Amino acid sequence: MASHRYTLTEMCKQNGWSYEIFEEIASSKTIEQRKELLRLLERVMENSFDAVVVMDTARLSRDDYGAAKIKRDLFLTGTYIVTPTKIYDPYKDEDSLLLGIQALVASQEYKQILKRMQRGKHFASKQGQWTNGIPPLGYSKNPKTKKLEPNNQANHVKFIYNSIINGKTVSEAYQELNMMGVKTRTGGKFHFNSILRIVNNEAYKGTIINNRIIGKHGEVKRPKDQWIIVENAHDPIIDEETWKKANKIVNTYSFSRKRSDVKTYPTSKLIYCGNCGKVQGVQMTKLNKLYLKICQGCYNRSYLYEPILKHIKEHVATYRQDVLALISDVETTGNSTIRNIKRNS
Repeated sequence: MASHRYTLTEMCKQNGWSYEIFEEIASSKTIEQRKELLRLLERVMENSFDAVVVMDTARLSRDDYGAAKIKRDLFLTGTYIVTPTKIYDPYKDEDSLLLGIQALVASQEYKQILKRMQRGKHFASKQGQWTNGIPPLGYSKNPKTKKLEPNNQANHVKFIYNSIINGKTVSEAYQELNMMGVKTRTGGKFHFNSILRIVNNEAYKGTIINNRIIGKHGEVKRPKDQWIIVENAHDPIIDEETWKKANKIVNTYSFSRKRSDVKTYPTSKLIYCGNCGKVQGVQMTKLNKLYLKICQGCYNRSYLYEPILKHIKEHVATYRQDVLALISDVETTGNSTIRNIKRNS
């Protein structure tokens, strides 16, 4: 907020402090998704600052994990937290305790706010109101009823569905749209995934689905019996039969993601969740850092991939001499029988 920025910069000027501004609007994001906060913490760990100036400690993070990481980084570097009302010394026990209590209170308040917002969103969804952000292409949100209404771009959506069911490929569909100068809902050009998202979107047949994903920015789906599904919530652009037909076509193997686009990591399909035993894949964040994906079975939290890979490599390296000895044995004796290597871990 402009008022917060003014207050903090004026405080720095009055005290003769040089400063850098790290600013973002991220009230509902986890620490992994807060690019500016992560950039600040990287600079903190480089001992670039004596203090972090903020309106309130809750502004740094209301997430339990995020608050713990921030507190740890500040402690390791001896970096103060300065607010308009107090200076927190990370080495003072009373300040450290106070920061912990404030983080706990902020986290609980945030969780209660989210619960109230979620209840309100669920209630509105059951009334057929659109609560999923920007309306999809071809729809506008009626400011009075809060429901979706087809607009003059609905014909572009019909063009996409008709193209698919009449035998055109996804690539042909988006190339034609781009040649005609049609834009996506954000004003950009159409791409392969743009068409897939539209064809897979239940809103075009008049259905609203909420509570499908865990967290606002999460990638993990809830069990289907927990979804809020509202049929005939608004006027459809595509009839049920056409929607199903196009949906089935684009989700066949021939339209699936190219294997050349799928990234393979050294541990692909080799790491299993310690809680439920499901395979845990790897994903790249927007900051180009690798993390294990959140377990889709039990929602076990993710972790940085590089330390895990390093540990695996170190453990595998302990078998090096045994493997070399077996290879040498095969070369000298011609014994090609496969044997198990037994070693105490």
